[in-house]
Amino acid sequence: MDLKFGTNNIIFIEESCFLADEFNQFLISLFKKLDGRNLTICVDQNIDKTIDNYKLTLNDRDAYTIEGFIDIFEHLEIIQKIDTRGYLDFNDLGNIIRNNKLLNVLILTQKESVYKSFKKLELDSENLALARFNKELIEWITYPKVGNDAFFIEKDIYINKVDIDNIDYVFSPKYGHLKLDKRIHFKGGEGILYKTYNNQLCKLYYDEHQTYVNYKKIEQMLEIDINNPFINWPKDYLFYKNDFVGYLMDEIKGASSLDVLRINMFEGYNIFDLYVLSYNLLLNIDYLHNKNILVGDLKLDNILVKSPVEVYLIDCGSYQIKDFSCDVCHPEYTKKVYTSEELKKKLRTIEDEYYPINKIIFELLIGKNPNYNRDLGEVDIENKNNFTFPLDLSQIKTYTRDLVLWIGLSERMREFFYYYFKENKITYLSEWLNELEVYIENAKAKKRNGER
Repeated sequence: MDLKFGTNNIIFIEESCFLADEFNQFLISLFKKLDGRNLTICVDQNIDKTIDNYKLTLNDRDAYTIEGFIDIFEHLEIIQKIDTRGYLDFNDLGNIIRNNKLLNVLILTQKESVYKSFKKLELDSENLALARFNKELIEWITYPKVGNDAFFIEKDIYINKVDIDNIDYVFSPKYGHLKLDKRIHFKGGEGILYKTYNNQLCKLYYDEHQTYVNYKKIEQMLEIDINNPFINWPKDYLFYKNDFVGYLMDEIKGASSLDVLRINMFEGYNIFDLYVLSYNLLLNIDYLHNKNILVGDLKLDNILVKSPVEVYLIDCGSYQIKDFSCDVCHPEYTKKVYTSEELKKKLRTIEDEYYPINKIIFELLIGKNPNYNRDLGEVDIENKNNFTFPLDLSQIKTYTRDLVLWIGLSERMREFFYYYFKENKITYLSEWLNELEVYIENAKAKKRNGER
């Protein structure tokens, strides 16, 4: 990627770029190319706090790498720190660019969320470039969504429909014939769960879900290597007289759903436990996202908990993998409400996943629905951008329990929630996990030191 520099140049560097391979060589060659021309390096205002957080979590290598770059820029007197609200609000930098048409600007970021935030500013400067770094500059480009159409068959002639109410045995190619315990069963949106041998569960689909698409999806899932004990992945197909009827999974014993825990006001869990629980839940979702798998049907009763560090994702057969969609939609956990028919034919994007993620974490940490209107004392079901928790804490006059918990969040967590629910600005899981890890380590350190 070729860059053009004039007499006045600004490079905004998002912190993760400093950790990229050979980034120091890029900066050396850049300084040589500029040859004394005016240069300002812009970084986030809170980068020193980021360095401290890395040190707190014993990530000294990254901490001292970033700190070394900042020290060099400060020595050269070319650094300017800009408030970006944790990379969620770039209006200050946008105004600098708008007010000086002669500036040559390079926005350098590894994070798609930062790139998208700049794109939304709709800056019309001809001298603005957005790039990421992987041993060289690579221009950020908005590609059309790939695989938007899901694998779908209008008329399914391949799968026979089976009345699952009259089945006593099913067959698994890996585990043989399995007897269904008809005394204990659990009904869901797609089918019925029955206990069988060796702490396993058989999920039998209702006839409308006994489809060739679901058969091929389970086939694909069985080929994916999932090495995470907290993701209850399908173990095998299930057949009845050679007809596909469902899949086999492990039973998670001694666990309660998040929905039940919420109804019981998280009895036995303190607020610190809920931060740890949130962190471990997001770790599991991030594991799936890194394999290009979306949960899709992400809701409280599909999450089981044994302890804050034992958080399980269940009902994985409905997940979106490759071009197989998740056609289950619960309106309260979806920003855009899709019909089942839409979801059979179209794939969700990863951005769709962030409404239930933010909603669930908010409810865990604050104890309220994010669309709870504090003035009216009820949830605004129709307007999912209605978010009444303030960034400016001086606006708080009455300290209700939910507002005390809101104040107890870190500043960045409040920003993550506020900018998502008010302005649809996504904070991706890597940043959420980092912030939660720092918060948890800080809490542990305070406890060790006898602080409250």
